Amino acid sequence: MSLTIRRAAAAGNLVWWSNAVLAGTAAADNALTHMAGQVLLPSAVAANNTQAHLAGPATQRASWPLVWGWLRKHESDHLRLVLPVPGDPVGITADKDVAAAAINAAVAIVMPAAGQLLLPIADGLWQAKPIRDGLPGGGLGTLSEARREMREAMAHVTATISSINPDEQTLEDLARLRREDIAPQPPPGVDPRAAQLVQSAGLVWELTRIAMPLGETGATREQLRELNRAARRALAVAFSHPVAVT
Repeated sequence: MSLTIRRAAAAGNLVWWSNAVLAGTAAADNALTHMAGQVLLPSAVAANNTQAHLAGPATQRASWPLVWGWLRKHESDHLRLVLPVPGDPVGITADKDVAAAAINAAVAIVMPAAGQLLLPIADGLWQAKPIRDGLPGGGLGTLSEARREMREAMAHVTATISSINPDEQTLEDLARLRREDIAPQPPPGVDPRAAQLVQSAGLVWELTRIAMPLGETGATREQLRELNRAARRALAVAFSHPVAVT
């Protein structure tokens, strides 16, 4: 699994378990266990000109519960994953430097009620940055739409790879990839379809990444880039799908 996919899955896992805590389907201690290694730097979150400073330089066991409590206080029950890249910022409306940092990192987490974007500044190390009105989240499609699109994308990328006659090493890489578990363990309340979508979207993402250098024509490579973009957006939809209260 590529580093980019691992980072996206780690961020998605953080979103999943945070949303489960906010929805009341997972205990904070259990969530922190599954979020081990994800540390939030001292920062501040703001909404309606109210500041709430995060404890620091605390570990995730001090900082994440404080964030969850702050979000509950401000009636926020949902975080969202965004996976921006150059040419496809997925609606991030932030200062130029913040937007550039999100695109460079290729992953960010939106806290809508706080008007904040969590950005990774190193593996497992997050910092909050402000964003303007018009928070991202729309335009990515529904869970059902993303699942249908990934079924079609899987068929397309499989046919494309077969048509370009990959070498033995590439075939071994593809076989290994298909055996890997891309989706982390979902918390209680996550729609099983969302967990399945994480796996299929991650697989399409990786398959297109492997296949793109093998594309014999510009048209083939462009098709694979479009499938890669669709997979990235589907992954964001899957991790951002609301956790159901049981």
